[in-house]
Amino acid sequence: MIYDLAQPEIQPVPGADRTYRLQRDYIVQLPYSGRWLLVKAGFIFDGASIPRWLWSFIGNPFDPNWIASALIHDALYAAELMNRKACDKELFHAMRRTSKIGHSKARTFFIAVDNFGGWTWRAHTAKSVLDARTECGLFYERPEGWEPWVTGKLATI
Repeated sequence: MIYDLAQPEIQPVPGADRTYRLQRDYIVQLPYSGRWLLVKAGFIFDGASIPRWLWSFIGNPFDPNWIASALIHDALYAAELMNRKACDKELFHAMRRTSKIGHSKARTFFIAVDNFGGWTWRAHTAKSVLDARTECGLFYERPEGWEPWVTGKLATI
């Protein structure tokens, strides 16, 4: 297996528990859809949504084995750039490409978000989605500079 998706540069948000800020823009081709995701520096996310009581069994939410996958999933979810099922499929396929955890653990993550991600999805508001869309964009072609962002060549779902 090729682990070819770059690790994001992140820093903890001071005074916030389990919350990190993206330090540099993150551009990645999504493994399932083939679209390009751009997440701007400053995007705040909470890593893999693993309940604390499961950390000893599954791992830390900011484990390098799945932090890129968690960022991708959190950005897609927050901005609702795809339907929920497609976001979850991207998580599974990103985990298979960015980590060494194996198919069964990636499948476990997929099943968890498939069963419990609806709570997060339903908590979105029109404002929270619009705010996230100022930080995240989905494209059919690789964004070069900010040109696609400015001219509105965003992918439509």
